[in-house]
Amino acid sequence: MTLAPARQLLLVVLRAPTPPKPLDAARSQQLMAAHMANINRLVKEETMLFAGPLVQTRQCPAGVTGW
Repeated sequence: MTLAPARQLLLVVLRAPTPPKPLDAARSQQLMAAHMANINRLVKEETMLFAGPLVQTRQCPAGVTGW
């Protein structure tokens, strides 16, 4: 049996600032749209395996993304 070569993976943990920087609704929507466009691009390129947030509490990171 021949195994496929191992694939190198990178885990990125994003932490929200404490306290979060206030944003108006329009700017928040603009940033989220750009963020989601980037995630969709990475998925189409088949370079992203999963995206978060998986857990959101004061003690845990706000989001986890890996590719």
